[in-house]
Amino acid sequence: MLVYEDNISFDRPLFAKKGKDLNAAARSVAEWLRLQPYIVAAYAKADLLAGSVPPTQIARRMAASAHPERSGDVVYASRPGHLPLDSHGYGGTEHESPTVQDANVPLVFVGPAFKPGRYYGEASLLDLAPTLATVLGIIPPSGSEGHALAQALR
Repeated sequence: MLVYEDNISFDRPLFAKKGKDLNAAARSVAEWLRLQPYIVAAYAKADLLAGSVPPTQIARRMAASAHPERSGDVVYASRPGHLPLDSHGYGGTEHESPTVQDANVPLVFVGPAFKPGRYYGEASLLDLAPTLATVLGIIPPSGSEGHALAQALR
């Protein structure tokens, strides 16, 4: 088992050799993690990729960032004020957590395509590619899920 950046990966060859269900194990570990006082959310990668998670902001953020190859078999998020299980002594936040304390970061656009001002509406990193595509006059990348932040565009 390997723990890294809010992910837990299992030894897939060992699971295959033993004939064990990796997804069932991932769901069990995620369920156990959710019971821990320092964990705000934990899900099996298979459930994140399938969108089989509660309709919460944290779960949606985790599902949006899950990757079929790079995410661990279990993906978790520490509660605010708690370091990840693999903190390596870095301390502080790493802007990897889907919690409000980490996920809320300023987004600054500069240039003639943007109206000066402060905009307090909901936005996410999913909106970055469609916004820049609009500015460049190109089609947003396939698979992009956000929307152009029109209020900031001239």
